Amino acid sequence: IASALGPTFGKKALNIISIADVNRWIGKQSAELKPATVQRQLATFNAIMNDAVRSGVIERNPTERADRIKGIEPRQRFVTEEDWQKILKATDKIEEGQEKNKERTPQQIRGWLRHYVVWAYNSGMRRSEILNLTWGHVRKVDEETTVIEVGNTKTGKPRFVTCTKEMKLILTALAKLERAQDDDRLFPVSLTTLKRSLTRLWKATGLGDVRLHDLRRTHATILIQRNVDPRTVAGRLGHTGTAMLAKHYAVDLGDKEAAAVFGKG
Repeated sequence: IASALGPTFGKKALNIISIADVNRWIGKQSAELKPATVQRQLATFNAIMNDAVRSGVIERNPTERADRIKGIEPRQRFVTEEDWQKILKATDKIEEGQEKNKERTPQQIRGWLRHYVVWAYNSGMRRSEILNLTWGHVRKVDEETTVIEVGNTKTGKPRFVTCTKEMKLILTALAKLERAQDDDRLFPVSLTTLKRSLTRLWKATGLGDVRLHDLRRTHATILIQRNVDPRTVAGRLGHTGTAMLAKHYAVDLGDKEAAAVFGKG
């Protein structure tokens, strides 16, 4: 913030920053830095401005209509069933190694990795949403249904995510994990430890280009392919509408049907 945003916007009131100001800043940064670096800086700026909108400081975020950063291609990575099995296999191998060396491996960095990855795949939750879950967010509706209250959402509005069978099994397993006293988080792990563990995991899979958010994208795609209503899927992921779903997550079923029809000719 200090080095990338401060020189241009540090002395400006947020409510007078215009789209033109943002575009000039993007041009200046792009002349000196790689597109991916500018994109990360813009994401930070965007988060600040969105918070200002939610706080009532400004009416609209000027970064939303700013120019696209040249050189940034949309990334649409979906995890296939084969990929998923490789991920699970690599996870199991890592945890087997941790268990063999458990005397030297603190409990807070072992015993949870597979649960975390499978939870992400089954719930479609964001990284931060999962990390911030506590046992107080678990709601047992009846003998068959358990839901998770997700409070720290990107939109600022809480939502409820119904547990799959695997998620319920994970809850049972997590309850048995050793943890520090008074630590009521579902996954008793720090963000730094999570990042390191996932980096090691993705490398171990041999896939090269996979990352955690791809599990969220795949979760949505699988639901759409199984004819779950797009609005239901969007709600499960925490989107207020289906536009983001169509743009970033699910494979267009209409286009798949068009390809099938053309192939019949």
